[in-house]
Amino acid sequence: MMRLETLSIALALTVAMEAAVLFFIARDVRGILLASLFANLMTNPAANLLFEWIGPTGIWMWVVVILIELAVVVIEASVYARVNHDVRVAFRWSLYANAASFVVGSLVLWAIEAFAVL
Repeated sequence: MMRLETLSIALALTVAMEAAVLFFIARDVRGILLASLFANLMTNPAANLLFEWIGPTGIWMWVVVILIELAVVVIEASVYARVNHDVRVAFRWSLYANAASFVVGSLVLWAIEAFAVL
């Protein structure tokens, strides 16, 4: 079972990373940052707990990760579309922000596991 500390770090890192990406690519920064916070509060804990619950191994791990991440991108894009009213732009924002947070989060998770930080 994923520990609360790990879930909290994952959420904080995701919120920070996606906010940084969106800060540089969005025009209505305040609106999109609030939407990002709301979207991440919905999707990040659910995605992490779902992945933990499924517990895939081997090649299936990557299939499950991709499917969950795609669902997260779509859900967050639908929230962003409420702010900017352009589905294509919202989808791009979501894709860029989630790709960045996935890469950084994966590196941090690897470091935590490799060095037994938590």
